Amino acid sequence: MEIGVFIPIGNNGWLISSTSPQYTPSFDLNREVVLRAEKYGFDFALSMIKLRGFGGPSRFWDDNLESLTLMAGLASITTRIELMATVAVLTLPPALCARKAMTIDSISHGRFGVNLVTGWQKAEYDQMGLWPGDDHYKYRYDLLTAYATIMQELWGTGRSDLKGKHYTMNDCRLGPLPSRQIPLAQETSSTIRRSGTSFWQREAHDASALLELLMTKIGTGGEFAYNGGHEKYRSASRRTRLDEARWELCGRPPLFFHYFKRYRGVTIKFPVIFNGHLW
Repeated sequence: MEIGVFIPIGNNGWLISSTSPQYTPSFDLNREVVLRAEKYGFDFALSMIKLRGFGGPSRFWDDNLESLTLMAGLASITTRIELMATVAVLTLPPALCARKAMTIDSISHGRFGVNLVTGWQKAEYDQMGLWPGDDHYKYRYDLLTAYATIMQELWGTGRSDLKGKHYTMNDCRLGPLPSRQIPLAQETSSTIRRSGTSFWQREAHDASALLELLMTKIGTGGEFAYNGGHEKYRSASRRTRLDEARWELCGRPPLFFHYFKRYRGVTIKFPVIFNGHLW
């Protein structure tokens, strides 16, 4: 099990409000969050990708940084924490994405991974002329599989010759090879649905242990004193401890914690805390 922080790459993080303190995302803000997460022993930091916000009075996610370049900058100032950028597969050819990831792997000395998303909000892509039509909803995970296959072939052998419905590689080359097979993650509702009810029951059963693990990491400055974490957790209310953790990490409310878990060969992302509450 890995515990990480979903960094505030969009304006106001995950708080949809026009009356809360307003802020615009910046490299300086995300540097502060990630350096504190590294200090407190978190395993990874992940940045999303959002190409068009939702507008309205709160301007929710109308301002966003770009994920790959942000994580490249953070890779140069961190030493231990894993970094994951998100790539929308409709916006970047897989071979170019593989090369960018290989470059950030070099900057981070083997601490970089990629989170792939298929794209669901038409407005994000239609504004750039990249929306392939509503049939995309039918085949987007087939496209994602081909995309990931090309990247893994390039990272593993430096070559891909895959030819299929969505991509055609003609002896595509990549070099130098990354320091490792770069981790790929994906969050897909279809994958989660296929995993079945019993899987979700197991995750719910583990929720209290996960919360205590999170509190232990923060409460000991990164040391792994699990028994002490139990006692400290019981000594205060759940809401109080979560709020302390949330504010300690970045000094403002909108943080979203996730943990990743492998299931049937797929890495699935699970939310842990939303604005200080157990989800």
